[in-house]
Amino acid sequence: MLPLLAAACIGWTTMDQVQVLSVADASVSDDGAWVTYSVSGAVEGSTPGVAVGVGEVVMQRSSDNSTANSVTAFCKAKGCSYPRMGHGGNWVGFLSNGQIYTSSLTNGQWSQPIVVHGTQNAGAFRLNPVTDELAFSVAVTEKPSELFREIDEDVIIDVIQDTEKVLKYKICTVKVSSSSPPSCFESVQQSLGAIGWYLSCWPYEAQFEYHPSGNRLAVTSTKNTYTNDWVTFRSAVLPLNTGADATLQLVNEGTTNFQTVYSKSGRYIAYVELDDNGYAWAQDWHICVQDTTDGTKRCAKDFDSTRDQMATLVGFAPGDDSVFYLEQAGTSVKLYQMHLATFTYNEVKVTGVPTCVPGVSKTGCGVIGGGFRASDIPHYSAGSDFIVLAYETMSAPQEVYRCKVGMDEKRMASLSCGKMSEVNQKWIGKGSCEHEVSSYANVNDGVSIEAIHLGSKTASKLIVFTHCGPAMAVLQTYLGYGTVCAAFPVATLVEQGYHVVMPNYRGSTGYGAAMRNSDQYDWGGGDYNDIMSAFITFGEGKTTRSHLGWSYGGYMSALALTKAKTTHGIEITSIVTGGTLTDLISQQGTTDIYKLYKSVFGGYYWSTPELKQVMMENSGIYHVENASAPILMLHGVDDPRMPFSQAYQMHMALKSRGVTTKFVVFPGSGHIPGNPNQRLVIWNQTLSWFGQHNK
Repeated sequence: MLPLLAAACIGWTTMDQVQVLSVADASVSDDGAWVTYSVSGAVEGSTPGVAVGVGEVVMQRSSDNSTANSVTAFCKAKGCSYPRMGHGGNWVGFLSNGQIYTSSLTNGQWSQPIVVHGTQNAGAFRLNPVTDELAFSVAVTEKPSELFREIDEDVIIDVIQDTEKVLKYKICTVKVSSSSPPSCFESVQQSLGAIGWYLSCWPYEAQFEYHPSGNRLAVTSTKNTYTNDWVTFRSAVLPLNTGADATLQLVNEGTTNFQTVYSKSGRYIAYVELDDNGYAWAQDWHICVQDTTDGTKRCAKDFDSTRDQMATLVGFAPGDDSVFYLEQAGTSVKLYQMHLATFTYNEVKVTGVPTCVPGVSKTGCGVIGGGFRASDIPHYSAGSDFIVLAYETMSAPQEVYRCKVGMDEKRMASLSCGKMSEVNQKWIGKGSCEHEVSSYANVNDGVSIEAIHLGSKTASKLIVFTHCGPAMAVLQTYLGYGTVCAAFPVATLVEQGYHVVMPNYRGSTGYGAAMRNSDQYDWGGGDYNDIMSAFITFGEGKTTRSHLGWSYGGYMSALALTKAKTTHGIEITSIVTGGTLTDLISQQGTTDIYKLYKSVFGGYYWSTPELKQVMMENSGIYHVENASAPILMLHGVDDPRMPFSQAYQMHMALKSRGVTTKFVVFPGSGHIPGNPNQRLVIWNQTLSWFGQHNK
């Protein structure tokens, strides 16, 4: 039995939760003297119970942690995001209201930020390591007719949200000190600098980076911006000295690859390459390094690869002999070092960050980069031995740490860190309840499933939370933030007397490629049994048994509602679900990721009668006659992934059968509501529903 932590959830409210802030985009100057980062979230406004969004950039001196300067003041007043330190550590750039601003350091003082000419509607950007040039991405859009729209391939998001169609992202460069217009690479047909990863929830920042010489960019290119064409991701080099007629030079044309970074010397390019395993959702990623002088390529998959085969590159270490990367290990996210001579790897020891109770998890604790809640990549300055990163545990909310990189005689790296930010100082010691990480067995086939337990196992009421995904996971992020996906208020639920079980069912990340791929052709099969096994294992003697989930967790909610009693003899007391998938068949014609189904099931519902039958068997809507538990369904009106018709058809079927149901939708929201006041509604409705039906 793993030890429990002392309870600290007393008095924790949803208004407390909405005010826990996230830090991201941390960047450090070459000499380590300055650190900048963004702060986002919400605070309670002048009207009690109403949240006001926060979006700031902080510029902080590492010697005394002081933040009183023109950049911090400007961003507090105007709202900023995505800061980046420039070469030499004497200038910084950031976004504000869709434009890029810069500030320079002179005699220890930062200048008043000024807008960079011609950067309206900029997306991400990078600062040239040699000159005062910067490169930025901007969307090339097509304004649709006001009378009609033609659906060609994958513009369902534009239609649902009534926005302009994004044809591609182009890259432009501009001199900060010049009033001349930017130079844009119009001749390149591909979409460049992909902002976001279309299927998973890891953003991977801007997907472009300067060569140390400043004369070219390593970029991720795609055929277009269509979600279903993500397999066209290619790492490439864009020369900057050839003008608007530049030709994109693919690094490796034959595979899907992205996350391109240069070595410190510029000789090597590292990127992540995907195995063609046929399963689009749970890809296997391998680190590859290519010598730019002769094109020689070596990949980790030809050796031992990485622990989870889902590495996120951070950058090369000095000497170009190893690379740093993030990867999930069970319920934690760690920093690793891969040695390129042997392609062996080791965990990087990190000191100076919050520690956890020994033995709380076999794979350690702590999350670097926010995990799936607020994914962020540590920044490693090109000219220094410092890394800045965001770090949190289940008991300590997220903060920014500046870490000195050390190397021993075997070239094994370690980090000695010190906390920079204190944006969540008032929440320390609050919002974190007793918890443990342990495993249980699937009652059907004995597969071991790791889960995070919140609250006392002797509590009389049980909630099983199913995370979104399936290729995601519950992690040891700060409990005061809530769960992954929709941030359900689990700390408050524990205070109200619940034992909350959060399984990392088969298909989850963090447990190796075999586990992650084990739900292929089996959505709603083995993973559903994993969830039901949690009810069986931990539900004995409980007075109530409830299910909670969003997205894929909502899919499990629909199955629990309609099948739990007939397949496992489980009486579900109540359900709260969001972004709910109820019908695998109708979703194939209405979701933005319809091509996914071919890789998940080996075909579409019309491919064979047998496959159609499997999809019906594994869809909650076709078993609605068995439903009896009261259910609260929450959904974004503009959700392109799980159209709200998925939940609506279940709601109407339940109403016609007299089953207690409530359907709440959120105007303007996509798959997961981001508006802090909509989130407050979700959390408060959740607490009210469980309070009403779990007597």
